[in-house]
Amino acid sequence: MTTDKCKVRWSSKARRDLREIYRYIAKYNPPAAEQFAISLHNQISKLASLGLPGIQDDTQSDIRVFVFRERRFYIGVTDTAISILRVVHGRQDQASIDFTDNEKTDEN
Repeated sequence: MTTDKCKVRWSSKARRDLREIYRYIAKYNPPAAEQFAISLHNQISKLASLGLPGIQDDTQSDIRVFVFRERRFYIGVTDTAISILRVVHGRQDQASIDFTDNEKTDEN
């Protein structure tokens, strides 16, 4: 059985979140920041090949959550694409996360 790989789209907020995470890690340990970026890319590629990633978020029925290295990735899922909406640390207040419905996503 083969599965078609979904397209991966990143919202501008998710890209900004990821840049901030990378910069924070790189400030203390640049090789760890590079390894985090590589590992994350590999995990996102795996999710795209599986189709329906993560667990459903209790507060947002159309959003799924994928946890990777203490970060929560909030993901919108369709039949052909996964849209990464936000990336936040697990200790961050999850209730205050802003999900803008009409936000532009970019393919990666």
